[in-house]
This record gives sequence, structure tokens and C-alpha cells, in this order.
Amino acid sequence: MPEHTQDHEHEGSTADSETGGQVIHCGALLNIAGAATLHARLLDACRQGQALTLDFSDPDRIDTAGIQLLCSFINYSKQQAVPLRWRNVPEALTATAAQLGLGELLKISPE
Repeated sequence: MPEHTQDHEHEGSTADSETGGQVIHCGALLNIAGAATLHARLLDACRQGQALTLDFSDPDRIDTAGIQLLCSFINYSKQQAVPLRWRNVPEALTATAAQLGLGELLKISPE
């Protein structure tokens, strides 16, 4: 049997039956390597005008680029009047945001 590999099938978006919006699965994309892909997914989802839930299940790594992308997207979603919700927020995300002085901007509160 092959060794365990990162499961990227959970990255992308799905319908959110609770809010009628979309769930964006950030997966392993919350770092510099995945920033462009995540940025495109977030913008595409936001343009649809539905409520968005950001699901942070199983991030490989969280870095400054990922946090900056989230901050930028939060501002964009506010301009577009698209509500955001958070799901499966890892402690590393809140800790990194706090270290960067961005905890208040992210206003991370899980569903």
C-alpha cells in the first residue's frame, strides 16, 4: 500500500446547506505556495455574491503570505457585502494572526 499523501480533493468549494452559500476549503493552500490558487478561488466565490464559509481543515503550513491573503480578502468581501464565516480554524492561524497584530482584523470566530 502506498504511503499517505496529502489529500487535495478537499480543497476547492462546495455548497453550504446551512447558509445557502459556499464553503471554501482552504486545505493546504494557506501558505505562499498555495496563495495564488486560493486567491483565485476566493475571488471567484465572492463574485457569486453568496455567503462564504472558509474551512481551514488540515492546513499543511500557515505563513505570512496566507495571513495577508486572508486580510486582503476580508476587506474585499466587506466591499462586496459578502458575509464570511469561519470553520475548523486551527490554533496556528489565530496564533500567527495575533503575532502579526492582525487578530482583530481577521476577527476569527468559528461557526
